Amino acid sequence: MNDLLDVLRKANELMQEGEIYWFRGQADEKHTLVPSVFRPRQDGSYYDEAKLLKEFVRQHPEARDKHANTFELLTYAQHYGLPTRLLDWTKNLLVAIFFACKVKPDTPTDTDTDGKVFIYILTDELERAGKRMKTYEDFVTSTDSQQTYLDMLNSTRSLAGSEYGPIFINNKYLNFYDYPISSAELAFIKRAGDPPKLYIQEEVEYDSYLDSKVERKFVNIEIEPMSISIPYEPFLLNKRLITQHGVFTIHGGKIINCEAVVKVVDMETESDSHRVQSLIISAKSKYKILQQLETLGISESILFPELEYQTRHIKYKCVNHPRRAFNPEDF
Repeated sequence: MNDLLDVLRKANELMQEGEIYWFRGQADEKHTLVPSVFRPRQDGSYYDEAKLLKEFVRQHPEARDKHANTFELLTYAQHYGLPTRLLDWTKNLLVAIFFACKVKPDTPTDTDTDGKVFIYILTDELERAGKRMKTYEDFVTSTDSQQTYLDMLNSTRSLAGSEYGPIFINNKYLNFYDYPISSAELAFIKRAGDPPKLYIQEEVEYDSYLDSKVERKFVNIEIEPMSISIPYEPFLLNKRLITQHGVFTIHGGKIINCEAVVKVVDMETESDSHRVQSLIISAKSKYKILQQLETLGISESILFPELEYQTRHIKYKCVNHPRRAFNPEDF
């Protein structure tokens, strides 16, 4: 794709009329759809999610008073660079394209890194998100592996029979266990299989070679219901959320002491492969597309209203580049 119009045409081919879409741009197409708190650091360590939030509130106690719940607080903290389980998205495709083309300050206009625009279809997902919201909120502050797994199992029970159908633990129907599942029952489950595995029952049709009728059978497939991301529309708590048309996905999973107590999953590899689609923006096209976006009012100075970004944009615009030598072959 050579210019903005090419990108818009390709994106339009991936979308259908009447559906709801969010968008995300990443300047490096190799980066996965995993939020910052779940990404390993250079030495292989991970941030302590619960400790991050506790320390943030300790140093900024007014933040807890101003925000109604944990996810509002995470929205506020992420704005200032705190790693969280939130992943930024936008309702504006042009904004996502900007971030896919964005280069670091003082980086040459020629870059060798392709960008990527993600297109997330979420029709009906906002209505279902509430079934996981409370559990994911508990995950944020959890410091105990056993309690985290209990929270997951009990929340998974509420999903059984709805969008997932019957759910099994170690080949036993989830309703076999008392509700809520106790720590004693968790020990029993873990003895049966270590670590416990959750299964969803799926109905499958197949044609018999013996006759023409269609039979039905049931098979078990492994699933981690509390690893799946959910959409989150925050209150517009700051100007940046407004200018960027910002929204988030809240990601499941839980890492305690560098161990994935609940599996962390790249959003592109979650259960529905059609949920997220993407397109690549070539490195050589980025600078041209950024120039085209600026003519449409999409630039760093617009999307980042803070003074430090305004100043940075002024620096970028006020550079005298050496004049090229005259070359008759240019004409």
